[in-house]
Amino acid sequence: MTPSNRRSVALGLHVADGPVWAEVIPDADAEQLGRVLRERKTRDLIASLGLRRFTAVVHRGRLYRLAESAAGRRSIPFGQVEAFWAYLQRQLRAKGGIRRERLGLYLAEYSWRYNHRDLTPAEQLRELLTLVRRHHDRWT
Repeated sequence: MTPSNRRSVALGLHVADGPVWAEVIPDADAEQLGRVLRERKTRDLIASLGLRRFTAVVHRGRLYRLAESAAGRRSIPFGQVEAFWAYLQRQLRAKGGIRRERLGLYLAEYSWRYNHRDLTPAEQLRELLTLVRRHHDRWT
């Protein structure tokens, strides 16, 4: 693995009334994110990097909440963001390493699992089959 592949990945987390999700923040934005976080200028961060859609960001393994700074959003209760991040950490660590180019797929899977954790395994299977059928019809 080359040193450039070992760089930490910045993630954006969205936790609100609806489904939760996570996505990888592009490297160029992640570098700016690191600078802004070191300077503790969260308001500038949200405006300059277009991170309004996120409730929190993860940079170098640390979680930074953004929801209180974003205009027009009410504060997310303490614990929801942290619970989602803890879940993602557990799942990703259990893999023992993930290729950077596949990280988005894992984040999508774990977000789906987290959003459907209250369903029984049979209900989850039905939901997945419904999604497959719906997308299969679009592809054919």
